[in-house]
Amino acid sequence: MFLAEVESSRGGEYNWGHYMLSIADCRHRIDLEFFLGTAQARRVVLAKIDRLINVLTKFRVALWKEAQLIANWEREGKRGRTRRVRAADQKTVKVVALLVLKPPL
Repeated sequence: MFLAEVESSRGGEYNWGHYMLSIADCRHRIDLEFFLGTAQARRVVLAKIDRLINVLTKFRVALWKEAQLIANWEREGKRGRTRRVRAADQKTVKVVALLVLKPPL
């Protein structure tokens, strides 16, 4: 489940709105809040969402590559057999990002 909530600022007049991104599956839920009440908070929030989108994009690419490798392996009928793994196939793709959120000053 993905739920994005963006409360209207009423044309910029109201800066204390509710801006939340919720991501959940059957066992876990995370809520990311995006506070827009100050100029510094807005800069931080916009950097945070850009970073999140960047990480998710890289994660998607890595998942697609791994899914294709698994499908190829299964299609070739080598699922039950062992084979020598080439060095190029041994690469582990790690998508790591640290979102450091500092409270607005």
